[in-house]
Amino acid sequence: VTVLVPFLPEPEITEDVLAELRAIFTGFAAFDLIFAKTARFPTVLYLVPEPDRPIRDMTAAVYARWPQCPPYEGAYPDPTPHATVVHDGTEEEFEEVRRVLETRLPLRTRAAAVDLLVFDGSRWILRERIPFAEG
Repeated sequence: VTVLVPFLPEPEITEDVLAELRAIFTGFAAFDLIFAKTARFPTVLYLVPEPDRPIRDMTAAVYARWPQCPPYEGAYPDPTPHATVVHDGTEEEFEEVRRVLETRLPLRTRAAAVDLLVFDGSRWILRERIPFAEG
């Protein structure tokens, strides 16, 4: 589930930035997440995380510290937390994936950390995993 994108360019992610991210995210307790349904944006099929309040709070905390990094470049005043499953698919692909997923829902997991991913020009790479406080 995306907390904030875009973030700082990789060269700007210094040890000081990582320390501040650690301070922010260790202030959140680990929590259980349930994905019980799918939903759509025009070009995205996604899983709906429940509860979404912790994710919204994390987004707000990171954005408050780095206001030059508005979620989705400020395109959405109240971004919807989501886990993307299909991006830019055909209607047939969206429908097929939705049908398959919904036979396997609900999915349950424990959110115990946040991953900082950086884009190297061709793929996303894990830069840092920051654990939440145990909750």
